[in-house]
Amino acid sequence: MRKLLTAFVLSIVPLVAAAQPAVEKLAAMLGSMQSYQALFIQIVTDQRGARVQETAGYIQAKRPNLFFWETQPPLAQQIVADGQEIWIFDPDLEQVTVKKLGDDIQNTPALLLSGDVQNLQQAYEISHQQPAEAIDQFMLAPKGNDSLFDQLRLTFENGVLTEMRLRDSLGQRTVISFSKIETNPSIPDSTFRFQVPEGVDVFREQ
Repeated sequence: MRKLLTAFVLSIVPLVAAAQPAVEKLAAMLGSMQSYQALFIQIVTDQRGARVQETAGYIQAKRPNLFFWETQPPLAQQIVADGQEIWIFDPDLEQVTVKKLGDDIQNTPALLLSGDVQNLQQAYEISHQQPAEAIDQFMLAPKGNDSLFDQLRLTFENGVLTEMRLRDSLGQRTVISFSKIETNPSIPDSTFRFQVPEGVDVFREQ
């Protein structure tokens, strides 16, 4: 189950350049949120629609490349991007994994809230629909063949991101619903500096 959480934040999800206006509209909406914080509930279902995981947590993001993601027990985890590296802390395992914050990680779903939005077309094929007034939905399909996800849908209400839906190649679906959303709050950079707890092992990936 823990791998599902990490895959959502860290897996590579590239895109297809559909109509240019869709790309520009999505870039504008994401770019208008220079910082973002919210509570979230994440629900994962299998290909038959059976629920296999539900977690709740808190997210903070700030451009450029600053990110904080925390899930509550029983799958407690913290994922922190400090602009240079990304730190994945598993409290029950008492270990931290550190990765370089490369271009591939910056194009992942959750990190769309903190990364560069000007190069979306290089990673995704994007289409747009407006199912109701004040609601915008963007479908992002990976250009690459090595993505863990086949499709990502972003839903905005009145220009604010409220939901992410992902589907992987095995038919598993992940829904992230955001609540108590604040856009462009003042978040100090110190929020995104991970402090390694005493007694915790640190593993660095090269």
